[in-house]
Amino acid sequence: MHRCAVLLAVGVLVLIATGALLTGMIRPLPGGPPATAPVENPVLLRWIHQGLAGAVAILAISLAILASPGKNRVAAWLAAGFVLMDAVSGMLPPLAGVLHAVLAPLVFSSAAAMVVLTSKDSQSPPVPVEHASTLVVRLAVWVPVLLVVQIALGAGFRHDALGVIWHILNALIAMMAILVLGVSVLRQYPGHPTLRPAALVLLIVTSVQVLLGFAVYVTVILVSEKNMALTVLSAVHVVTGSLTVGASVVLTIQLRTTTTPKIRRGGTIRNTV
Repeated sequence: MHRCAVLLAVGVLVLIATGALLTGMIRPLPGGPPATAPVENPVLLRWIHQGLAGAVAILAISLAILASPGKNRVAAWLAAGFVLMDAVSGMLPPLAGVLHAVLAPLVFSSAAAMVVLTSKDSQSPPVPVEHASTLVVRLAVWVPVLLVVQIALGAGFRHDALGVIWHILNALIAMMAILVLGVSVLRQYPGHPTLRPAALVLLIVTSVQVLLGFAVYVTVILVSEKNMALTVLSAVHVVTGSLTVGASVVLTIQLRTTTTPKIRRGGTIRNTV
């Protein structure tokens, strides 16, 4: 089941990459150079994307069936549900492309969660740590939400439904939240075998994503016509966005399974399990 989850996560990433390339080839970026003739009708890439979508759907349903008797059945069926919703949204009118783009990172995040939950490390009791601060617990919940909103704003910009300013402003908010969360985890649990790597991955992937976003924005301003290099750069930015959401979800899972949050009410501290 773990191998199936890994294969699903990789398949979803490749599916997101082909979808981003397809969108970049057939749609010009708002305010940027128009799409050029050689990439206006990428039939082969469309077939590849649709074939991968079918394979991912079969794999997700198979994983959900395998996990049904176990404790991970909810996460597995959630992944399968996101896959099916994403497939349906991909067949809707062009405006639904925003929904299609938002569901894609949710599919990958649920697949990444299954990778963590079915790994060998998850079969043994987690290494317990001292109570997490209220700030860390709340940020661990809100960071994935901010990132999904960020992807929605980016998809709205690519489909010419929103201005880029909203995407940039939310990026600043999400980046600060991730920085506070990641640094707080590293400072509180510097030697933890799962929390430290998860926080480091989130910080590194976020840094790469910010640099890619800046590179795409500058390239759109500078180039006179849309070319394959710009299309690939935009697609990598989309893929890394899904990786960022997945990394935040993995860190949240690790925090929930290894720590007990401190909840302050009425001036007292109440530990919750």
